[in-house]
Order: sequence, then C-alpha cells, then structure tokens
Amino acid sequence: MSTPQFRYSTRGLSDGIRRLLQEFPARAKAAMTDVGHYLKSETQKRTPVDEGNLTNDVSFVVIPYKSSSAVCLFIPSNAPSSKYAVWIHEGEYNLGPNSRLKQAKAEAGIVVGRKYITRAIMENQKTVMKIIEAKLKTSVTSGGSSVS
Repeated sequence: MSTPQFRYSTRGLSDGIRRLLQEFPARAKAAMTDVGHYLKSETQKRTPVDEGNLTNDVSFVVIPYKSSSAVCLFIPSNAPSSKYAVWIHEGEYNLGPNSRLKQAKAEAGIVVGRKYITRAIMENQKTVMKIIEAKLKTSVTSGGSSVS
C-alpha cells in the first residue's frame, strides 16, 4: 500500500515575491507622489492670500533615496511669491481682507495664515499614512493571479 504524497512548488510564490520587490520602488514613488499632491492641496488651503501668487506657487517634488522616497513641499526661488513666502510662513502678522475672506470660507479646522506648510503636514499625518498604505496595498495582477 503506497502512502499519499504531497508535493508543492514554491516557484509561483517566489516569482510573485520577486515581481513585488521589483515593483516596490515604483509603487513607493507613486505613493509619495500621491502624498505630494495631497499635501500641496492642504498647504494651498492654509496659505494667506492677497493676489493669489503664494497659493499658486506651492510646489512639491518626490526625492528618491537609496531605499525610500521623500516629499519636499516648497515655494520655488524663481516664483512670484518667493520674495515674501518665508516671511509669510515664519512671521507674525494680521491677516488681510482676502485672507480673512478665505478663512471664513475654509473647511472646519483649517486655519489660514503663518506656518501654512508646517501645519498642512502636521495636521494630516494620519491621512498621509493612509495614502501610503492604500497605494502599497493595491494588488498587483499578472497572469490571472493577484498578489497583495
């Protein structure tokens, strides 16, 4: 009487793992790009406004490192608002009429004014983590199989 035999090949599993490792840098960069777009939008909601240059000049770039990526929010040095962007971020001042109007129309919890970049980042840390998790958990489909 022969004993039943069980045979399992890990070739498919190792191929899936190899594929995920190859795709991870691109998925991580895509996640950080999504974070950049989100934080840019959140920063723009918080910028004081006079003529609108500062709000329009908010930019971001994804910086790749050896094993990770980072988002850098900034006002370009050649942007119209670059002459006053740092002072508006760091200085003490009273909001002008356009900024007060923007504040009156802002979503609950949004404060227009100084530290607009810092507050956008600090107030949205949980959402940033959710964006990254969602992007990295999206399934990779190849050849009818799905790996998440």
